[in-house]
Amino acid sequence: MTKEDLYGIAFQYKKTSIWKKIDENEIFSIKMKDGRIGYIRIDGKRDNICSINIFVGDEGLKSLQALQKKTDEDVNLLDVNEAILGRKCVELEFTFKSELDEDEARKIKNYAKKNGISLAGKKMYPFITASEPYIIPETDLSEEQMDALYQGIEAAILISDLIKNTSLKNLGFISICEGRCMIPLFEVKDGTITKIGTTDYAKKIEISYEYVEAKNHIMLQTVRKIKKKGIWEMQFVHYPNPDMDIENNTLYFPLTLLAIDIESYDCLRLDVIEKDNNQRVLMDFAKMCKDVKRYPCEIRCKDEFTYGIFKDFCEKTGARISIYDGEMVAIADAKRDFFDCQMKEFWGEDEEEDDDIYDAPFGDEEDEFEELINMIINVPDEAMKEMPKKLKKEMLQELPFEELPAFVANEIKRKLKL
Repeated sequence: MTKEDLYGIAFQYKKTSIWKKIDENEIFSIKMKDGRIGYIRIDGKRDNICSINIFVGDEGLKSLQALQKKTDEDVNLLDVNEAILGRKCVELEFTFKSELDEDEARKIKNYAKKNGISLAGKKMYPFITASEPYIIPETDLSEEQMDALYQGIEAAILISDLIKNTSLKNLGFISICEGRCMIPLFEVKDGTITKIGTTDYAKKIEISYEYVEAKNHIMLQTVRKIKKKGIWEMQFVHYPNPDMDIENNTLYFPLTLLAIDIESYDCLRLDVIEKDNNQRVLMDFAKMCKDVKRYPCEIRCKDEFTYGIFKDFCEKTGARISIYDGEMVAIADAKRDFFDCQMKEFWGEDEEEDDDIYDAPFGDEEDEFEELINMIINVPDEAMKEMPKKLKKEMLQELPFEELPAFVANEIKRKLKL
């Protein structure tokens, strides 16, 4: 499987216009060659886009469920952002040449010329990406990812042929928004697609998180001495702005912990400095509690991930802890404020210093270029298009592209040319 194979089937997909017939909420599934189930979502009927996403296996389905759930207008925008960043899928989207890096655009142009394909018109260039949770989507796909995308696109093309003689309803297509969850399951063999049953789209997928053992006895003793008072609501969330993982040469979205006293509404924030180092998280949390001279009688966690990190710590320091099922107004408000603050920071609006927020531990301040780069990469394409052309031109002239990794420089250039 090569990128050229994907270009070929992508242009076949473009001819079907199937996105005008299948709604984004009419998810369907396929039995893949390796036996796993792929869940396919087609976008374009409501919006001015043309894309197809394939979510493979239980992990992919869970990320799709989260993404589809965040459609209510009143939903917390940070939760929507979390669902988008948490996607695990492969995607084909047709877009403008300017949204691709020069090398990719040249390859597509050469392929089209060699195969007699016209690129005239709007959004004629196939943009192929793979998304892993909380990492900027990659354009270099593995063999497995390319194969999964190929199978999903092939199934969509064959379904477009089927519905020339029958209806989506007869094939079992439903809108998952109507509370129904048994979606059609298809299988492709020798270029023919057959419906072989249904798949439970809404099945509950359990992801267990290991409980972290609090090992530092001095740290625990320090926290035990702090007077306990009040109830905190807590949750780990991701920054909407990416940061660079130098070691792995990737852009990722850092974690931060929000902890809110439900009576005073004081908000403490703890940035996770070292990924996958939960002992460091507990140490920094203990230091934060010592610095602010407060520690709760009870901690209510929004999710199992947060609970798993602090369960042992709380049991050893005398605080009650639970995954709270009730309404958590304080954490919802804190997430909303955090997201708004990050967006205002992106747009350059001055923020008044909030004395109720404790940022720990303190790191070195990023220089202006790093902040600007992070903001450009994070802003949605639609918002970038609204930015004044003069300002984008100035950024193109000022940024030190020669000092950046190639994939970062290409992504920034793409966005600034929108």
